[in-house]
Amino acid sequence: MVRTYFLRHPIRTRRALEILPGFFSWSLILFPFWGSFLIPTFVAYYVIIFAVYWLYRSAILAILSVVAHFKLQASSKFDWVADLEKNFPKKYNPLKNLIWNDKNKKWMNHKLFGKVFDYLYPELIYEEKEGNVRTVSN
Repeated sequence: MVRTYFLRHPIRTRRALEILPGFFSWSLILFPFWGSFLIPTFVAYYVIIFAVYWLYRSAILAILSVVAHFKLQASSKFDWVADLEKNFPKKYNPLKNLIWNDKNKKWMNHKLFGKVFDYLYPELIYEEKEGNVRTVSN
């Protein structure tokens, strides 16, 4: 019966399915207003559950943000070159993968820097100028 209706009225069916998500969303958003007149007890439970849900989501977001911060701090202090030398002694060769920069006294990736150690992709490198304004370095 439903299948035959869908086959007979494809435009109406498509339009109804287009309206359905918006109708459902707006009915949930406006439910505390119109529901408080009809079923106030149920609306009170709905509002409490909604508040607890968003408290839970906010707490999870805060906890995971702190965890991510500590992971970033730990990975920035980790010596990745020494780890490569230890775990891949035959594959890792700094003479092939990195180039020594006498000016800065550190190894630099030749895929990001030219022969005179200028940036190959300057649009990716930002530097601080005039307070908090960040501009692309030239």
